Amino acid sequence: MIVWSGGGVLAALFLVLGGGGGAAVAAAFSKEESVTMLCMGIGFLIFGVVGRFVGLRINVTRPDDRLENHLRAYEQEMYGRIQVGAFQAAPGVPAPRSAGEAQQQVDRLVSQERDRIGRALRNRHTMFWIPVQYWGFIEAAGGAALLVAALIRVLLG
Repeated sequence: MIVWSGGGVLAALFLVLGGGGGAAVAAAFSKEESVTMLCMGIGFLIFGVVGRFVGLRINVTRPDDRLENHLRAYEQEMYGRIQVGAFQAAPGVPAPRSAGEAQQQVDRLVSQERDRIGRALRNRHTMFWIPVQYWGFIEAAGGAALLVAALIRVLLG
């Protein structure tokens, strides 16, 4: 059973495409096991790199962009409240007495929002609770191991 969340199924897809694609290419050229290992290793390496970049895009880059857009809007909302005199940092906290104090309170609220929302948005796409971008490393390491094994097999006969 494969457990994934969000786009984590992409990690499984890249594993299947890397190994299956390499095996298919090897079958077209030769029946030797070392050739199959070599082609599968190359396939795993290629799709490991692809998985790394796709994982970074969906788990880091896109969430960071969404976070920055959210924080910009949140900060503007807070400054809008300050201008109309409706700003309060938290229930029971007195309104700021100066523009500097208001700025400090808004900065603190934005920082808290950054931490809260940032944790919620990042690394949501996982397979077996491992973010997709790390599966790229795992797949590429497996591909490198297959390449080394294939080369040793060829060299040692």
